[in-house]
Amino acid sequence: MLELLKKLWAPTLIILAILISVLSSFRIIVFKADVLSEVIPVLSLLAAFALFIERATEVFLSAMRSEQADLKDLKIAETENRRKEIINENEAIQQVIKINDRLDAKQTKDMDDLKDSLEKIIAANSKNEELKITKDTLKGLYEDRKKYRIESGGMARWAGLAFGVIVAAVGVRSLGVFIDPDHLKTLKLSNQLKAINTVDILFTGAVLAGGSEAINKLMKLYTKVTQTATKKAESKGN
Repeated sequence: MLELLKKLWAPTLIILAILISVLSSFRIIVFKADVLSEVIPVLSLLAAFALFIERATEVFLSAMRSEQADLKDLKIAETENRRKEIINENEAIQQVIKINDRLDAKQTKDMDDLKDSLEKIIAANSKNEELKITKDTLKGLYEDRKKYRIESGGMARWAGLAFGVIVAAVGVRSLGVFIDPDHLKTLKLSNQLKAINTVDILFTGAVLAGGSEAINKLMKLYTKVTQTATKKAESKGN
């Protein structure tokens, strides 16, 4: 069911938008005359709120997930250390076996020597088996830690979106700022104004959830585009 929702959410939104445009009598929105001059201030404000949301999300997830993550990392470290110990012990045993193999084949060994050699071989086989077990265990621990990290990333994104929508719902908006105030008065108590506020909340919440870095990139891109447009206009004027 969840996978189906993931595939159908975009087409559903498109169909919903078409139905709204066809069935409603919404008018074209009138923006402020100096709307472009307010883009950077609005984005700067959103970037500041995005920083707060990022920190809040970090603390929120840390309280819920960091202890379990630390325990998983500790288990991985302990298993890695044990694996290194087994490798070192196995290498030492192999060295003893090689020394015994170099003895003169014609030399008669007493029972104690034979018993010691046999014990070393058994120990080496035991270490090899333990080494294989720790390798499989370590692989499982890494996979489990990877899944846990992916789950934490998913929770962080949803938490960021939730915080962003909450912040937008209480009044921190982006789209409504650009609309002409006189035009807003004509929309008072209308369904179109309710739709604008709803879209504004969702849109602003999504932008805030994207993080301050993404907003800063958007600011730089906007500044670059406006500077290029200004230079072209000046060159044409000359």
